[in-house]
Amino acid sequence: MSALIWSVESVVLGLWALVFVQFASNPFHTFVARTQLIVAGATLLMQLINTARVLPAAHAISEAYVCAVSGLFLMYLVVLFDSDNYTDPKLFSMGVFGGFLPVDACVAVGWFSATLVSGIGMALSERGRPSKLMFHDFGYHMLIVPPSFLIFWLYNYDGASTSEPLSQAINFFYEGARLTHFIYTMLLVGIWGVFIVLQATGEFLQFEAEWPSFSQMTANGGLRYALSTLLKLLGRCACILIPLSAAFTAKTTSQIMLTWALVAVGAANAFDWLQVFDYLFKMHHNARSIRIEQAPLEANLQPANIIRAFDPAALPLRNPHITEGWRDKSV
Repeated sequence: MSALIWSVESVVLGLWALVFVQFASNPFHTFVARTQLIVAGATLLMQLINTARVLPAAHAISEAYVCAVSGLFLMYLVVLFDSDNYTDPKLFSMGVFGGFLPVDACVAVGWFSATLVSGIGMALSERGRPSKLMFHDFGYHMLIVPPSFLIFWLYNYDGASTSEPLSQAINFFYEGARLTHFIYTMLLVGIWGVFIVLQATGEFLQFEAEWPSFSQMTANGGLRYALSTLLKLLGRCACILIPLSAAFTAKTTSQIMLTWALVAVGAANAFDWLQVFDYLFKMHHNARSIRIEQAPLEANLQPANIIRAFDPAALPLRNPHITEGWRDKSV
């Protein structure tokens, strides 16, 4: 129910943003406001269905919303990190406040802060449930890919630079290849789609495939686990290529630092380190619990205890003289 309340608040923030863009009438802020409202509306609808049908998907829906809004915020920062954009009427239309930031940017950053608080509150609303927030294993690509695409769009990049990684790969197979902006963008979209397909396939293969330890895996289970890990690794490495290309395309130092930070996020998630640590910790915790539970049983099965349990001298035998006396009295 708490996630549903946070979802309603997110929709209210989206409606407020639509009112704001009526004053800051430019395509960029209109796009941001409509995108957030569409995402928040879809989140509210899914949370309503989840609550009405008593489904266990509220936490996953909340984390997906956090990933989407965080990616949208980084897209806004990409535009904000280039001061040449402040004079573009398509991006900002309220003038610069004190020579520092445009007025509409100051309002938008405050609105984004409230939106992110709403999303994080939604993801953390379920007590006792850990959350990776915008760094979720499957949703983190929303954090790194859309800002990279925006850099390509801002500077109309066509992949002609020989220092850009993807262009080097293309020139390796076809010498002297030059791509138009549209073809290059569609190629990157295809790489993004490959990431999603491989990631989803890897998650499907690993679905309901929990093993207490590697030693207890069957041949089929081990093959399934290895294939799942390989597919997810290939998909996530493909996703690293997009922010890496943006790092060679960005115009300002701030944008370059941001894109390299996104490359680091993609690389950190490529090997699924958090999941490995969780798995190893769970194995250690389970093994320790088993040892603690088996300790009393093992203590009772020690040789001394076994001898003591079956030692005739330890059995409570009756005194033979008293027994004979009872027998005499009975006679």
